[in-house]
Amino acid sequence: VREEAQALGLILEDDVVAAVTKMNDDLAVLSRQTQFFAAQFLGGLAPSIAQGATVISGGLGDAGKSFKEFGEGVGAVMRFVVGIVATSFDQVGTSIGTLAVRLAGLVKGVSSALKGEFKEAIDEIRAANKFADEEQARLAQRSANRFKAITTTPPPLPSGAGTESPDSETAQRAAEASRAALDNELALVKAQARARTEAERRSFDEGLSNLLQFYTARRQIIDESADFEVSTLLKKRALLGAETDEIKAQTEAKKLDTEIQKIRIEQEAEIAGLTFEEAKAVRELGQQGLAIEQRILEAQGRRHEAEMLAIEAEVEAAERLFRQQGFNAEQARIGAERLRTSLTAGIDFDEAQRQARATLNELGQARQQIEAQVRAGQITQLDGEQQLLALERERIAVLQEVARAFLAAAEATGDPAKIAEAREFAAAVGEIEVS
Repeated sequence: VREEAQALGLILEDDVVAAVTKMNDDLAVLSRQTQFFAAQFLGGLAPSIAQGATVISGGLGDAGKSFKEFGEGVGAVMRFVVGIVATSFDQVGTSIGTLAVRLAGLVKGVSSALKGEFKEAIDEIRAANKFADEEQARLAQRSANRFKAITTTPPPLPSGAGTESPDSETAQRAAEASRAALDNELALVKAQARARTEAERRSFDEGLSNLLQFYTARRQIIDESADFEVSTLLKKRALLGAETDEIKAQTEAKKLDTEIQKIRIEQEAEIAGLTFEEAKAVRELGQQGLAIEQRILEAQGRRHEAEMLAIEAEVEAAERLFRQQGFNAEQARIGAERLRTSLTAGIDFDEAQRQARATLNELGQARQQIEAQVRAGQITQLDGEQQLLALERERIAVLQEVARAFLAAAEATGDPAKIAEAREFAAAVGEIEVS
């Protein structure tokens, strides 16, 4: 206490310090005694609470109302007791505090007066008295507020608060348990759906199911999962009947309805995405199958047919590209047909060119064989000339047909260089015919 007074610039005598210290000790003992007496009071009061409630109500048939009335009565008494005790302690503490302040101001004022500082002494005493008077005024205000709180009946609890019957509380707990069980079941079904999807994908990748079976199974999984989730939310919505708070029940119901709509929208989006994925997979598998067929045809020497297959794939891709660029279906088809015609003409020309060259090569090889026989003396010069003439007459019809097809294929391309090459071939065939 002396150190605190010195920090405030006050000087206290030993007897004052001893009195304040003893007062603090006495207050601490009083506080412990009060706690002990309160415990003893509650220990004696508790066994009589139930019986007292029954006496108030006049019987056990209205126990709920009895305890409410008893609680209100005890509450009123407790408010009064607490208010009186608090006011008493406040008055005692404030009085002691203000007395200590007045004494401290007086001591400091006397000290200043002894030093000849009379003005400062008066100011010190006035300041201490002013602080003490203000504290007494605040004490009076606090006492008035406590009295008002003691005599004012507390407002009733909100409607429905603390009035739930044991049956409604049991129903709410059961509803909570049911909701938790539904959430667990839903989580299990979602995990099973993911596992089924992966199993179907592995089966398809390993060739154990075809494309149609794979995507049909995935659509079924999406639909079943969404239906189960909606069914679970509807069950949770039905459990809201156990909720005693009507506003909370309505809010939760609206939230569940929104979740159901969201699930259906997501279901439609997943199905649409799956349809797009399936169409893409069909194209990719078609391209892979076409590549295999081309290799087979080329291995069999059917090069022209293999190239025609490649054209079909290219034309299909071009038509899809035209639609993506904003052309309508008819415009895209016309553009794709133009591409097909151009590509087909090029392939037809290449095929006609190969046939023309092959026919001339065969004729040249046959001529070389006859000329070799003449040089070897196996046949005479006259016999050789006659065989050459017969060979050209035999092959002229084939050469003419090849020349006409070659020229037609070149003209279909519209390429001047290819047309000139076909005309040169036709002219060579014409010279053979004349000779």
